[in-house]
Amino acid sequence: MKKEFKCIVCNKVLPVNYFHSHRGMKDGHVARCKKCCWQRTTPSEKLVWLRYRAARRKEGKENDITWEEWMSNFWRDECPYFFIKFKKVEWDDSMYLNDGRKWEAARPYVGTKGKGRGSTSGLRDTVPSIDRIDSTKGYSKDNIEIVSWRWNNCKSDMSTQEMFHIGKYGAIKLGYKWPPEPEERRK
Repeated sequence: MKKEFKCIVCNKVLPVNYFHSHRGMKDGHVARCKKCCWQRTTPSEKLVWLRYRAARRKEGKENDITWEEWMSNFWRDECPYFFIKFKKVEWDDSMYLNDGRKWEAARPYVGTKGKGRGSTSGLRDTVPSIDRIDSTKGYSKDNIEIVSWRWNNCKSDMSTQEMFHIGKYGAIKLGYKWPPEPEERRK
């Protein structure tokens, strides 16, 4: 078995562990090195827009937001509720190897802590997500907003009453009077 392969993108001859394994390939590995695969990844804003389009198609509806409209009216760089900046992970050569054998990348969509690809720790909280403002309605331009995965996950697990109690707790902890006076509510 070959110990080194040549990447078809960067033309570097690299050790076999610098390539993803793939049972469907003749030599058992992908032809691009892991770094070139990583750099080929689509930016977050484009992926979220494509997810929105897929959700519309699944509902049997046409896409109602153009790319330009998405970037100017919907896309933001942080969660409006948790103020978490959406992170873009840059390639680092240390991502090639983990203890000399196995490669684990700090992918923006999967946490690096915990076990397996489905780990929810690490960077996953900083990933942008499409939230339906009214969950009883479908995906449409007047019923979505871009939030962090963490907010969307919390919102799906909590009732409105539970969210209210968390807000009450936060207000009291910060020294605000609860319930707020009528003039404070308008601010």
